[in-house]
Amino acid sequence: MKFCKFIAFLLIICFVLFGYSCRTLGLNDPEKRVRKQEKKEAIKVQKAHKAEVKRHYKMQSEDTQKRMKKNLRNARKKNKSKKKKSKWKCS
Repeated sequence: MKFCKFIAFLLIICFVLFGYSCRTLGLNDPEKRVRKQEKKEAIKVQKAHKAEVKRHYKMQSEDTQKRMKKNLRNARKKNKSKKKKSKWKCS
């Protein structure tokens, strides 16, 4: 019985160490690190662009804001209808 527990303990230790080493190897992968950094930069650029658009919108007069909002709503509707009419199927 003690031998079985000892073998089970060794197996658990081996699985834990093997799993940890695989994770660290994945983190040290330079290609993965570059992809992750590019993804972070893309998110930063998107946030900055969104903030700039919002700032520009807030600087406009009330009438202009209404017109911009209406144009945006119409553009969204137009884009939705374009997507529905598409003959391409994603697979």
